[in-house]
Amino acid sequence: MSDAGGLQLLPSQKKSLNLHLPGNSRLLLLAVALLVVLGAAYGIATAMNSRTTDKITAAEQQISAVLKQRNKADEEKLLNVQKQLAATRSLLKSHTQWSASFVGIQNLIEPSMKFLSLQVDAEKRTYSFHALAASYTAVAKQVAALYGSPLVKDVRVSKISVTPDGQVDVTMELVLAPHE
Repeated sequence: MSDAGGLQLLPSQKKSLNLHLPGNSRLLLLAVALLVVLGAAYGIATAMNSRTTDKITAAEQQISAVLKQRNKADEEKLLNVQKQLAATRSLLKSHTQWSASFVGIQNLIEPSMKFLSLQVDAEKRTYSFHALAASYTAVAKQVAALYGSPLVKDVRVSKISVTPDGQVDVTMELVLAPHE
């Protein structure tokens, strides 16, 4: 071998790394493979978590934008209209029943009765009136006619008196029978 300036050039020798572990190395390889799989699963889970978080943030921003565009005054008006429609539906539903009751009671009223006031309570199903009659006989006929009707469940005479001009002042309350 030649010496060039105090250095000796040796032919290159190739050495291999022989790592030999005592015992079975399959268990070690299995542990390393499991570690790689778990690392990949963790990376995938982290990526999916990040993607889901981004989607949630975007959805929250959309919801926030929609909430900013809401018109609270119009919403209040719509809720009020909705409540009014519900009440109107209820009235219209019972309108035909009440109309039939009114017509039936009107047919029972004595001609000599003059109504001064009328009150109706739909929830209690009562029909109260204050009237003037020509005589006590007219009032008796009126009470009898109302009792005889299937429309009326009960008749209550709350006040009866004679006026200075000889007419009979009467206040009655009718409890209407339920509609079938």
